[in-house]
Amino acid sequence: MLSLTIFDLRAPETHSTVITQMEEADLSGIMFETLHRRRNRTVFPVEVSFTAASAGKERLVLSIVRDISARKCAEEALDQAREEFISTLMHDLKGPLGSIIASLKLISDPRFGEISEKKHEFVDMTKYSCDILHTIVNNLINVSMIESGRMNFVFADFNMFLLMEELSRGFAPMAIVNSISMIFNCPENLLISADRQKIRDVFFNLISNAFRYTSSGGTISVTASSSGEYADICIADTGIGISKNEQQRIFEKYGQLRGERRGSGLGLYIVKKVLEGHGSSITVQSEEKSGTSFRFRLRKGKACDVQLEAKKACKQN
Repeated sequence: MLSLTIFDLRAPETHSTVITQMEEADLSGIMFETLHRRRNRTVFPVEVSFTAASAGKERLVLSIVRDISARKCAEEALDQAREEFISTLMHDLKGPLGSIIASLKLISDPRFGEISEKKHEFVDMTKYSCDILHTIVNNLINVSMIESGRMNFVFADFNMFLLMEELSRGFAPMAIVNSISMIFNCPENLLISADRQKIRDVFFNLISNAFRYTSSGGTISVTASSSGEYADICIADTGIGISKNEQQRIFEKYGQLRGERRGSGLGLYIVKKVLEGHGSSITVQSEEKSGTSFRFRLRKGKACDVQLEAKKACKQN
């Protein structure tokens, strides 16, 4: 009614965004969020929608602009409440969990008396359950950090073979209980430059998923091999497999296989984000009833290159 266009209303700093949205759209049901300005020059968030229409030979566009200030405030309040809840939950869980893990270590320590082999198995299974709880706690923390843009990575060289041994010991009770064969294969001197704790979480999530979808008598293999400046990692199983339609959806937040409710749906989402933070990506190969394999790459540590050069020099001499 005032003969104003959408460009008269937009905030100057969002001009290019609005232009891009309009150029890329066919103006048939497009909707996006941007900023507009009031008469007093203050800026507020809006939701803009376009719908194309025709009046005879003339092409018209109906644009509806909604003030979403209240919605944005509510979203911010919800985000803050969620962050406070997760922070409290983590604090409440980590204390008792740490005490349980410490007590289990003392029970296994021969200095405080020998225990039977059967009791050792029960202790190991309890440790595995604690690892699952620890991973759930870490997953919640990681999701919170991802969404708030606060996920930090501490890069350092570590021995992949030692990490594999740690995982092998941790999952051994689960493999025994479920009658699943586990194979770990990694060169002894393979050093990786990465955030060890977060990469451990990546392995733990992927191997835990493999256990969920692999039946008794199946096999899970974890392989690391050297390839130039990188290490190629593969976690494979002989489980139920994943259909082509669901292979991309599983990496979404809360993404799960149709009809399955075996986890939180956060594991693979976090795996994807952690690997992206390492400059890597993850791929999945699978067919229904024929198993699944997940593959990704990690940059090798510099010490690896030093060792390789030393070996070459020895051979030449």
